[in-house]
Amino acid sequence: MTPAHGQISALVTLISDATKIVESYYEKSSKPYIPSLDDIEPHPFDNEILGKELRNAIQTIEGACAQLSATVARPSHTTVNRLMGVFESSCLNVAVRFKISDVLKEKREGMHISEIGQKAGVEERKIGRVLRCLSSKHYFREVSKNVFANNRLSIQLLSSNPLSSLAFHFTDEGMKSSAFLSETLADPEWGHSYAAYHSAFNKYTKYPGPLFMYYENTVQGLMLITMQLAKAYPSLKLVLQDLPKRIQQAKNEIWPKECPQAIQENRIRFEPIDFFNQPPVDYCTIYYLKNIIHDWPDADCIKILSQVKSAMGPHSRVLIQEYILQHANRVPNDQSEFEQAPEPLLPNYGAGRIRQYNLDIDMITMLNSEERTGGEFIRLGEAAGLKFTKVWDIGELGLVEFSLP
Repeated sequence: MTPAHGQISALVTLISDATKIVESYYEKSSKPYIPSLDDIEPHPFDNEILGKELRNAIQTIEGACAQLSATVARPSHTTVNRLMGVFESSCLNVAVRFKISDVLKEKREGMHISEIGQKAGVEERKIGRVLRCLSSKHYFREVSKNVFANNRLSIQLLSSNPLSSLAFHFTDEGMKSSAFLSETLADPEWGHSYAAYHSAFNKYTKYPGPLFMYYENTVQGLMLITMQLAKAYPSLKLVLQDLPKRIQQAKNEIWPKECPQAIQENRIRFEPIDFFNQPPVDYCTIYYLKNIIHDWPDADCIKILSQVKSAMGPHSRVLIQEYILQHANRVPNDQSEFEQAPEPLLPNYGAGRIRQYNLDIDMITMLNSEERTGGEFIRLGEAAGLKFTKVWDIGELGLVEFSLP
């Protein structure tokens, strides 16, 4: 084990080296600078798919900074701060619920809490305290005493940004359900009932169930991805499958507006499906499932994959694109599914890839399901009669490939 003082120097070196990589990429971009937190104008990298080197550098900085802080601070200090982390989510919920980012958009230079409170319908001193807590976490900024403005992070919470809906889910439903995590683990039957309740709630309210689509002779995936493929690769023949109401919405509302050419050229078919009780369109070259398997417990996943297997042809492939969890213990590189982070970082990048582990807990509490390791995906595929082919490391989400035996 490396002594603590050696770890500190090594972590600082990792941060320094990774920072140089990030700076070099930004210098080559069309806007050759790294935006500050006060900058609310979008940068080209904000919506770009980052290459592996840049992505790893950013994850190294995130993971090493968090590990460095945990190493040098008193353990009681770190523990208490993390125990109080729930209040960050509570404050973000307030910001989203009362559309504070939208209110502040009216005055880029900043707005006094008296005006913010009036426009948002919240007592001014209390909203000021919430915003001060968030500003200390780098959401919003206090430009002068009790005067707050948007910044690079808070602008993501505008109601026009779909991310605000995700923020509300995590800070409302997600946070409330995660409060019952210990009960779920202590009493499995209670947990199943609670998860079933949420599954039904999502089905019959405004939160749609998972989408499931197939691309004939190419790929299958979510509605947005289907459309992206149709626009980028006009030679593809696509089949989109989902629950009947979603298919009607796609066929009659979304695609005619967003991608009419694919309909006119007969490159897209719309087919309803109940993926537990019927197979998809048969003999597709690739069946692509993105963020579907993680919504379901193992037994249901095996049913879904079994239905897909029954539709496959000799040359068909199944591609499952989701987070692929890595363990936090270091193993020999030839035994690891993915490239491990450099020492002394945790091999899974720790805080640099914390999103997938947070989402795993969300899956436990909301749906009685889970994010999975590569080995767990392989086990599910084999239980459905599929042959594991390869794990692709293609970005934040991994890709697990199966074929017929």
